[in-house]
This record gives sequence, C-alpha cells and structure tokens, in this order.
Amino acid sequence: MRKGEPKAKQRKVQPTRWIIEWDARNRWHFREQDRGMCSERRVEEILNHTCHSWRRKRLDSLRHAAEVAEGATAERRTAAAAYAMEESARWLYFGESCDERLLAVVAAEVPRAVPTLRPITCWPLDSRDIQTYIAWRSTRKLR
Repeated sequence: MRKGEPKAKQRKVQPTRWIIEWDARNRWHFREQDRGMCSERRVEEILNHTCHSWRRKRLDSLRHAAEVAEGATAERRTAAAAYAMEESARWLYFGESCDERLLAVVAAEVPRAVPTLRPITCWPLDSRDIQTYIAWRSTRKLR
C-alpha cells in the first residue's frame, strides 16, 4: 500500500454456513417429537439455508419461543425450557427444508470462534406463519 492511498474498507460478512452443534440431549428431543417431522437433516437444511432462505427473529427468552408455537404441547414447552442451559442469543428461524417442509426452529448462538448454533426445538409452521413466510420469501431475490 502506497502512502496517500485510501485504505480498503473491510466489510462485515454474515456467515452463510453455521456449524450445528448436536449433543445427545437435543438429538433425543428432535428424534422423539413429531415422528421425524423435525429431523436433524431438515433442521440443518433450514439453519444453513441449503435450499431456501430463512427468516429469523430474535427471542427474548425461550419461554417466549414456546408461546409463539400455537400448537406446542405442555410437554414440548417443558422440554424446551429445561434445555435452556446458558444465557445466549436465541433465534426463531422460519424456513423450508429441501423436501418442502415448512418449519420453525429455535436455535441458540453458541459463543465459539466459528459461527455455531445449537438447535433447541422445532415445530411445523401453522397456516398464519406459512402465509407470512411465503409472502416474505416472494419479495426476496433468487440467489
């Protein structure tokens, strides 16, 4: 770089691929709920927006995430709340898996050197959320 030349600006780039952190407890939770609707593969496809864009919303607390899910059972809410181990940013992702399943996924950002997410719970979108997600996605440019 020569003297007098302007410095190149460094852009902050959002990660396009996350490392998804699974442990025995959240694997068990996803295996047990919805008879495979929220499989590990589908959750990873949504969080890494493999086939379709996701829309995410910051959650104030995991309890709020359980309240957002209209169809969530008391057992699901209890399991999700019990899994909240550390205080970290939690996001509600609305997305579509590659096999066209519309799902809502709650995931927590894990403080690591590389961008890491820990899935917490998942449920199928209800009709109102489907309409909102499809309308939002129609405004997005194709990648």
